[in-house]
Amino acid sequence: MINCDTAWVDFWDFPLANQIINHVGKRYVMAKSGQHIWRNSDPSPNWPGYRDLIYWQSPDGDNNFVAIEYEVCKRDHGQLIQLQYGGNTPTTSIFRYLSPGHAAARQPGFFYPTLAPWQGVSYTEMWRNANPNDKEYMAMVREGLDEASVFGMLGQVPVAQRIFAERFNYGVEATVVYQCYLQQENGFRQCGVEVCIYLTGYQLPPSDGPPEAARHYLRNGEIIWSLYMPIPPTQFLPGNPNFEDEIRFWGRQVLNKMDFCIYEGIYNVNGSVVADDGS
Repeated sequence: MINCDTAWVDFWDFPLANQIINHVGKRYVMAKSGQHIWRNSDPSPNWPGYRDLIYWQSPDGDNNFVAIEYEVCKRDHGQLIQLQYGGNTPTTSIFRYLSPGHAAARQPGFFYPTLAPWQGVSYTEMWRNANPNDKEYMAMVREGLDEASVFGMLGQVPVAQRIFAERFNYGVEATVVYQCYLQQENGFRQCGVEVCIYLTGYQLPPSDGPPEAARHYLRNGEIIWSLYMPIPPTQFLPGNPNFEDEIRFWGRQVLNKMDFCIYEGIYNVNGSVVADDGS
């Protein structure tokens, strides 16, 4: 199951070392450019009960950080509610709404789709304004896992390659997902696809463990995620049986054309930076 409890564990608080972990960061390296990206998650000062997710990019992982994405999320019984995405600050990131009525009332938030093991596709609807015709979709489409290809892609980050190979020791699954965004405003459609390879199944560490006890738990989530690739407006919409194949056609091109990020096994829990140095 791809949902907020299995794939985005770093978005939420969890107990560790006799404290509640409020700040969580995971570091990735971009395969083609060599730039590093920290994805940081903290309680939101503007939205009580929600968390701010800020993606920071830097040349070396330690200095000259530039914010490249700002999002706001909340957990709700295994589902993820997202308020904003698509900008690098609270004011430029775009609010999404569950319905035109929610948009008119300025009550943001939509349910991010979850993907069960038996599903090939899952999607959700949203709006960015009160125009009923400006319906948007966020969809997740499952793809088959090419073990050798993924292992080769991870080769430039040995710790990621090891994490991927070790998943069998822990009964952890790897799932390839194409995340598709179908956006529309004033009749203009814009579509794009990202590729994510998720690991899911590592268990929560004991609450009395030290910061490094989180290393397996924080392997959950994207071991690879690609940059967004724009695609032509899709011929089919979610719900049409041809939609999956259309997205798979485009999704298979993304990693060849776009830079992609690999988890470096480096994370931060409440200010302690830890490296995943072994099983």
